[in-house]
Amino acid sequence: MRSVPPLAFTYPGGPLVRRHGPSGYSDVQSFRPWLRDEFSFRCVYCLVREQWGKRLGEFELDHFEPVANSPEASLDYDNLVYSCHACNLRKGQRQVPDPTRYCLESAVRVHLDGRLSGSTDEARRMIAVMGLNSANLVRWRLTWMRIIDLC
Repeated sequence: MRSVPPLAFTYPGGPLVRRHGPSGYSDVQSFRPWLRDEFSFRCVYCLVREQWGKRLGEFELDHFEPVANSPEASLDYDNLVYSCHACNLRKGQRQVPDPTRYCLESAVRVHLDGRLSGSTDEARRMIAVMGLNSANLVRWRLTWMRIIDLC
């Protein structure tokens, strides 16, 4: 068994620097191809990837700043993140630390037992609010770590 989690469970090394900046769309779904690429086809919160048993329809475009709080930001590309359906539901209208700034390799550690721990207040809050150590997510991480190990 490996001594460190596979790279598939590593959060980004630094804050997200947006590579794209599309604008002028009249509906949020038009941003989907850009955001899929921006977030490497994985959920910004839990790191689940599209190809890991998830269908495209199970991924959503999450307004980091909820539309209810900032309706003017509903079509702001920089207010959108790529999220799996489960994480988007868990977040709902809650304010959480910005995952593009606080879900980072230096702040969130993935342990070999599938749990996450945070080294900053923001990372710990994100893990707690988003339920990133739920039994299902821990089991899911362990399963994929074992599959990757076998390969």
